[in-house]
Amino acid sequence: MDDSDHELEAAREKLSALLSAAGYIHELTRTGRQMSFSGQFRDWLISTSANAAWFHARTFVCSLPAEPGLRGDLLLWLARANALMSLLKYSVTPQDYVVLECEVRMERLEAGEVANVVSYLHSVAEKDYLEVLRVARGEARLKALEEAFQHETAPGEGSVNS
Repeated sequence: MDDSDHELEAAREKLSALLSAAGYIHELTRTGRQMSFSGQFRDWLISTSANAAWFHARTFVCSLPAEPGLRGDLLLWLARANALMSLLKYSVTPQDYVVLECEVRMERLEAGEVANVVSYLHSVAEKDYLEVLRVARGEARLKALEEAFQHETAPGEGSVNS
């Protein structure tokens, strides 16, 4: 084992200790630790990993739609959401999975901060989930079309029904 292997193992041990101290029940994975949380709409699996410099947490949100228009709509929504957040970000993996993730410097990280980061990640994923699905399924397009149609056909606004 070289120095980098020792550093990685030390970071993984620190991650395990921080998660335990934060009160999380976690299990070992190939790349780090994971925890599951129940939500209003689904269960969430939050994966964590660490190296000497960074603590990383992420959760799967949904698959990126295959249809180009829906894919573009969702990517635009994710970019707008990312512009409003500072600690978290939405990303797309090479497997076309949408994940919500964050990275925090490991240097002075304590259990309370780990608990705050994991809790925040879970709460934002839960809060945004229905909107992400609505965009991914094209429901946002349908709603915009319905609103435009209703506006065009509203009585008294120059429509044929007035």
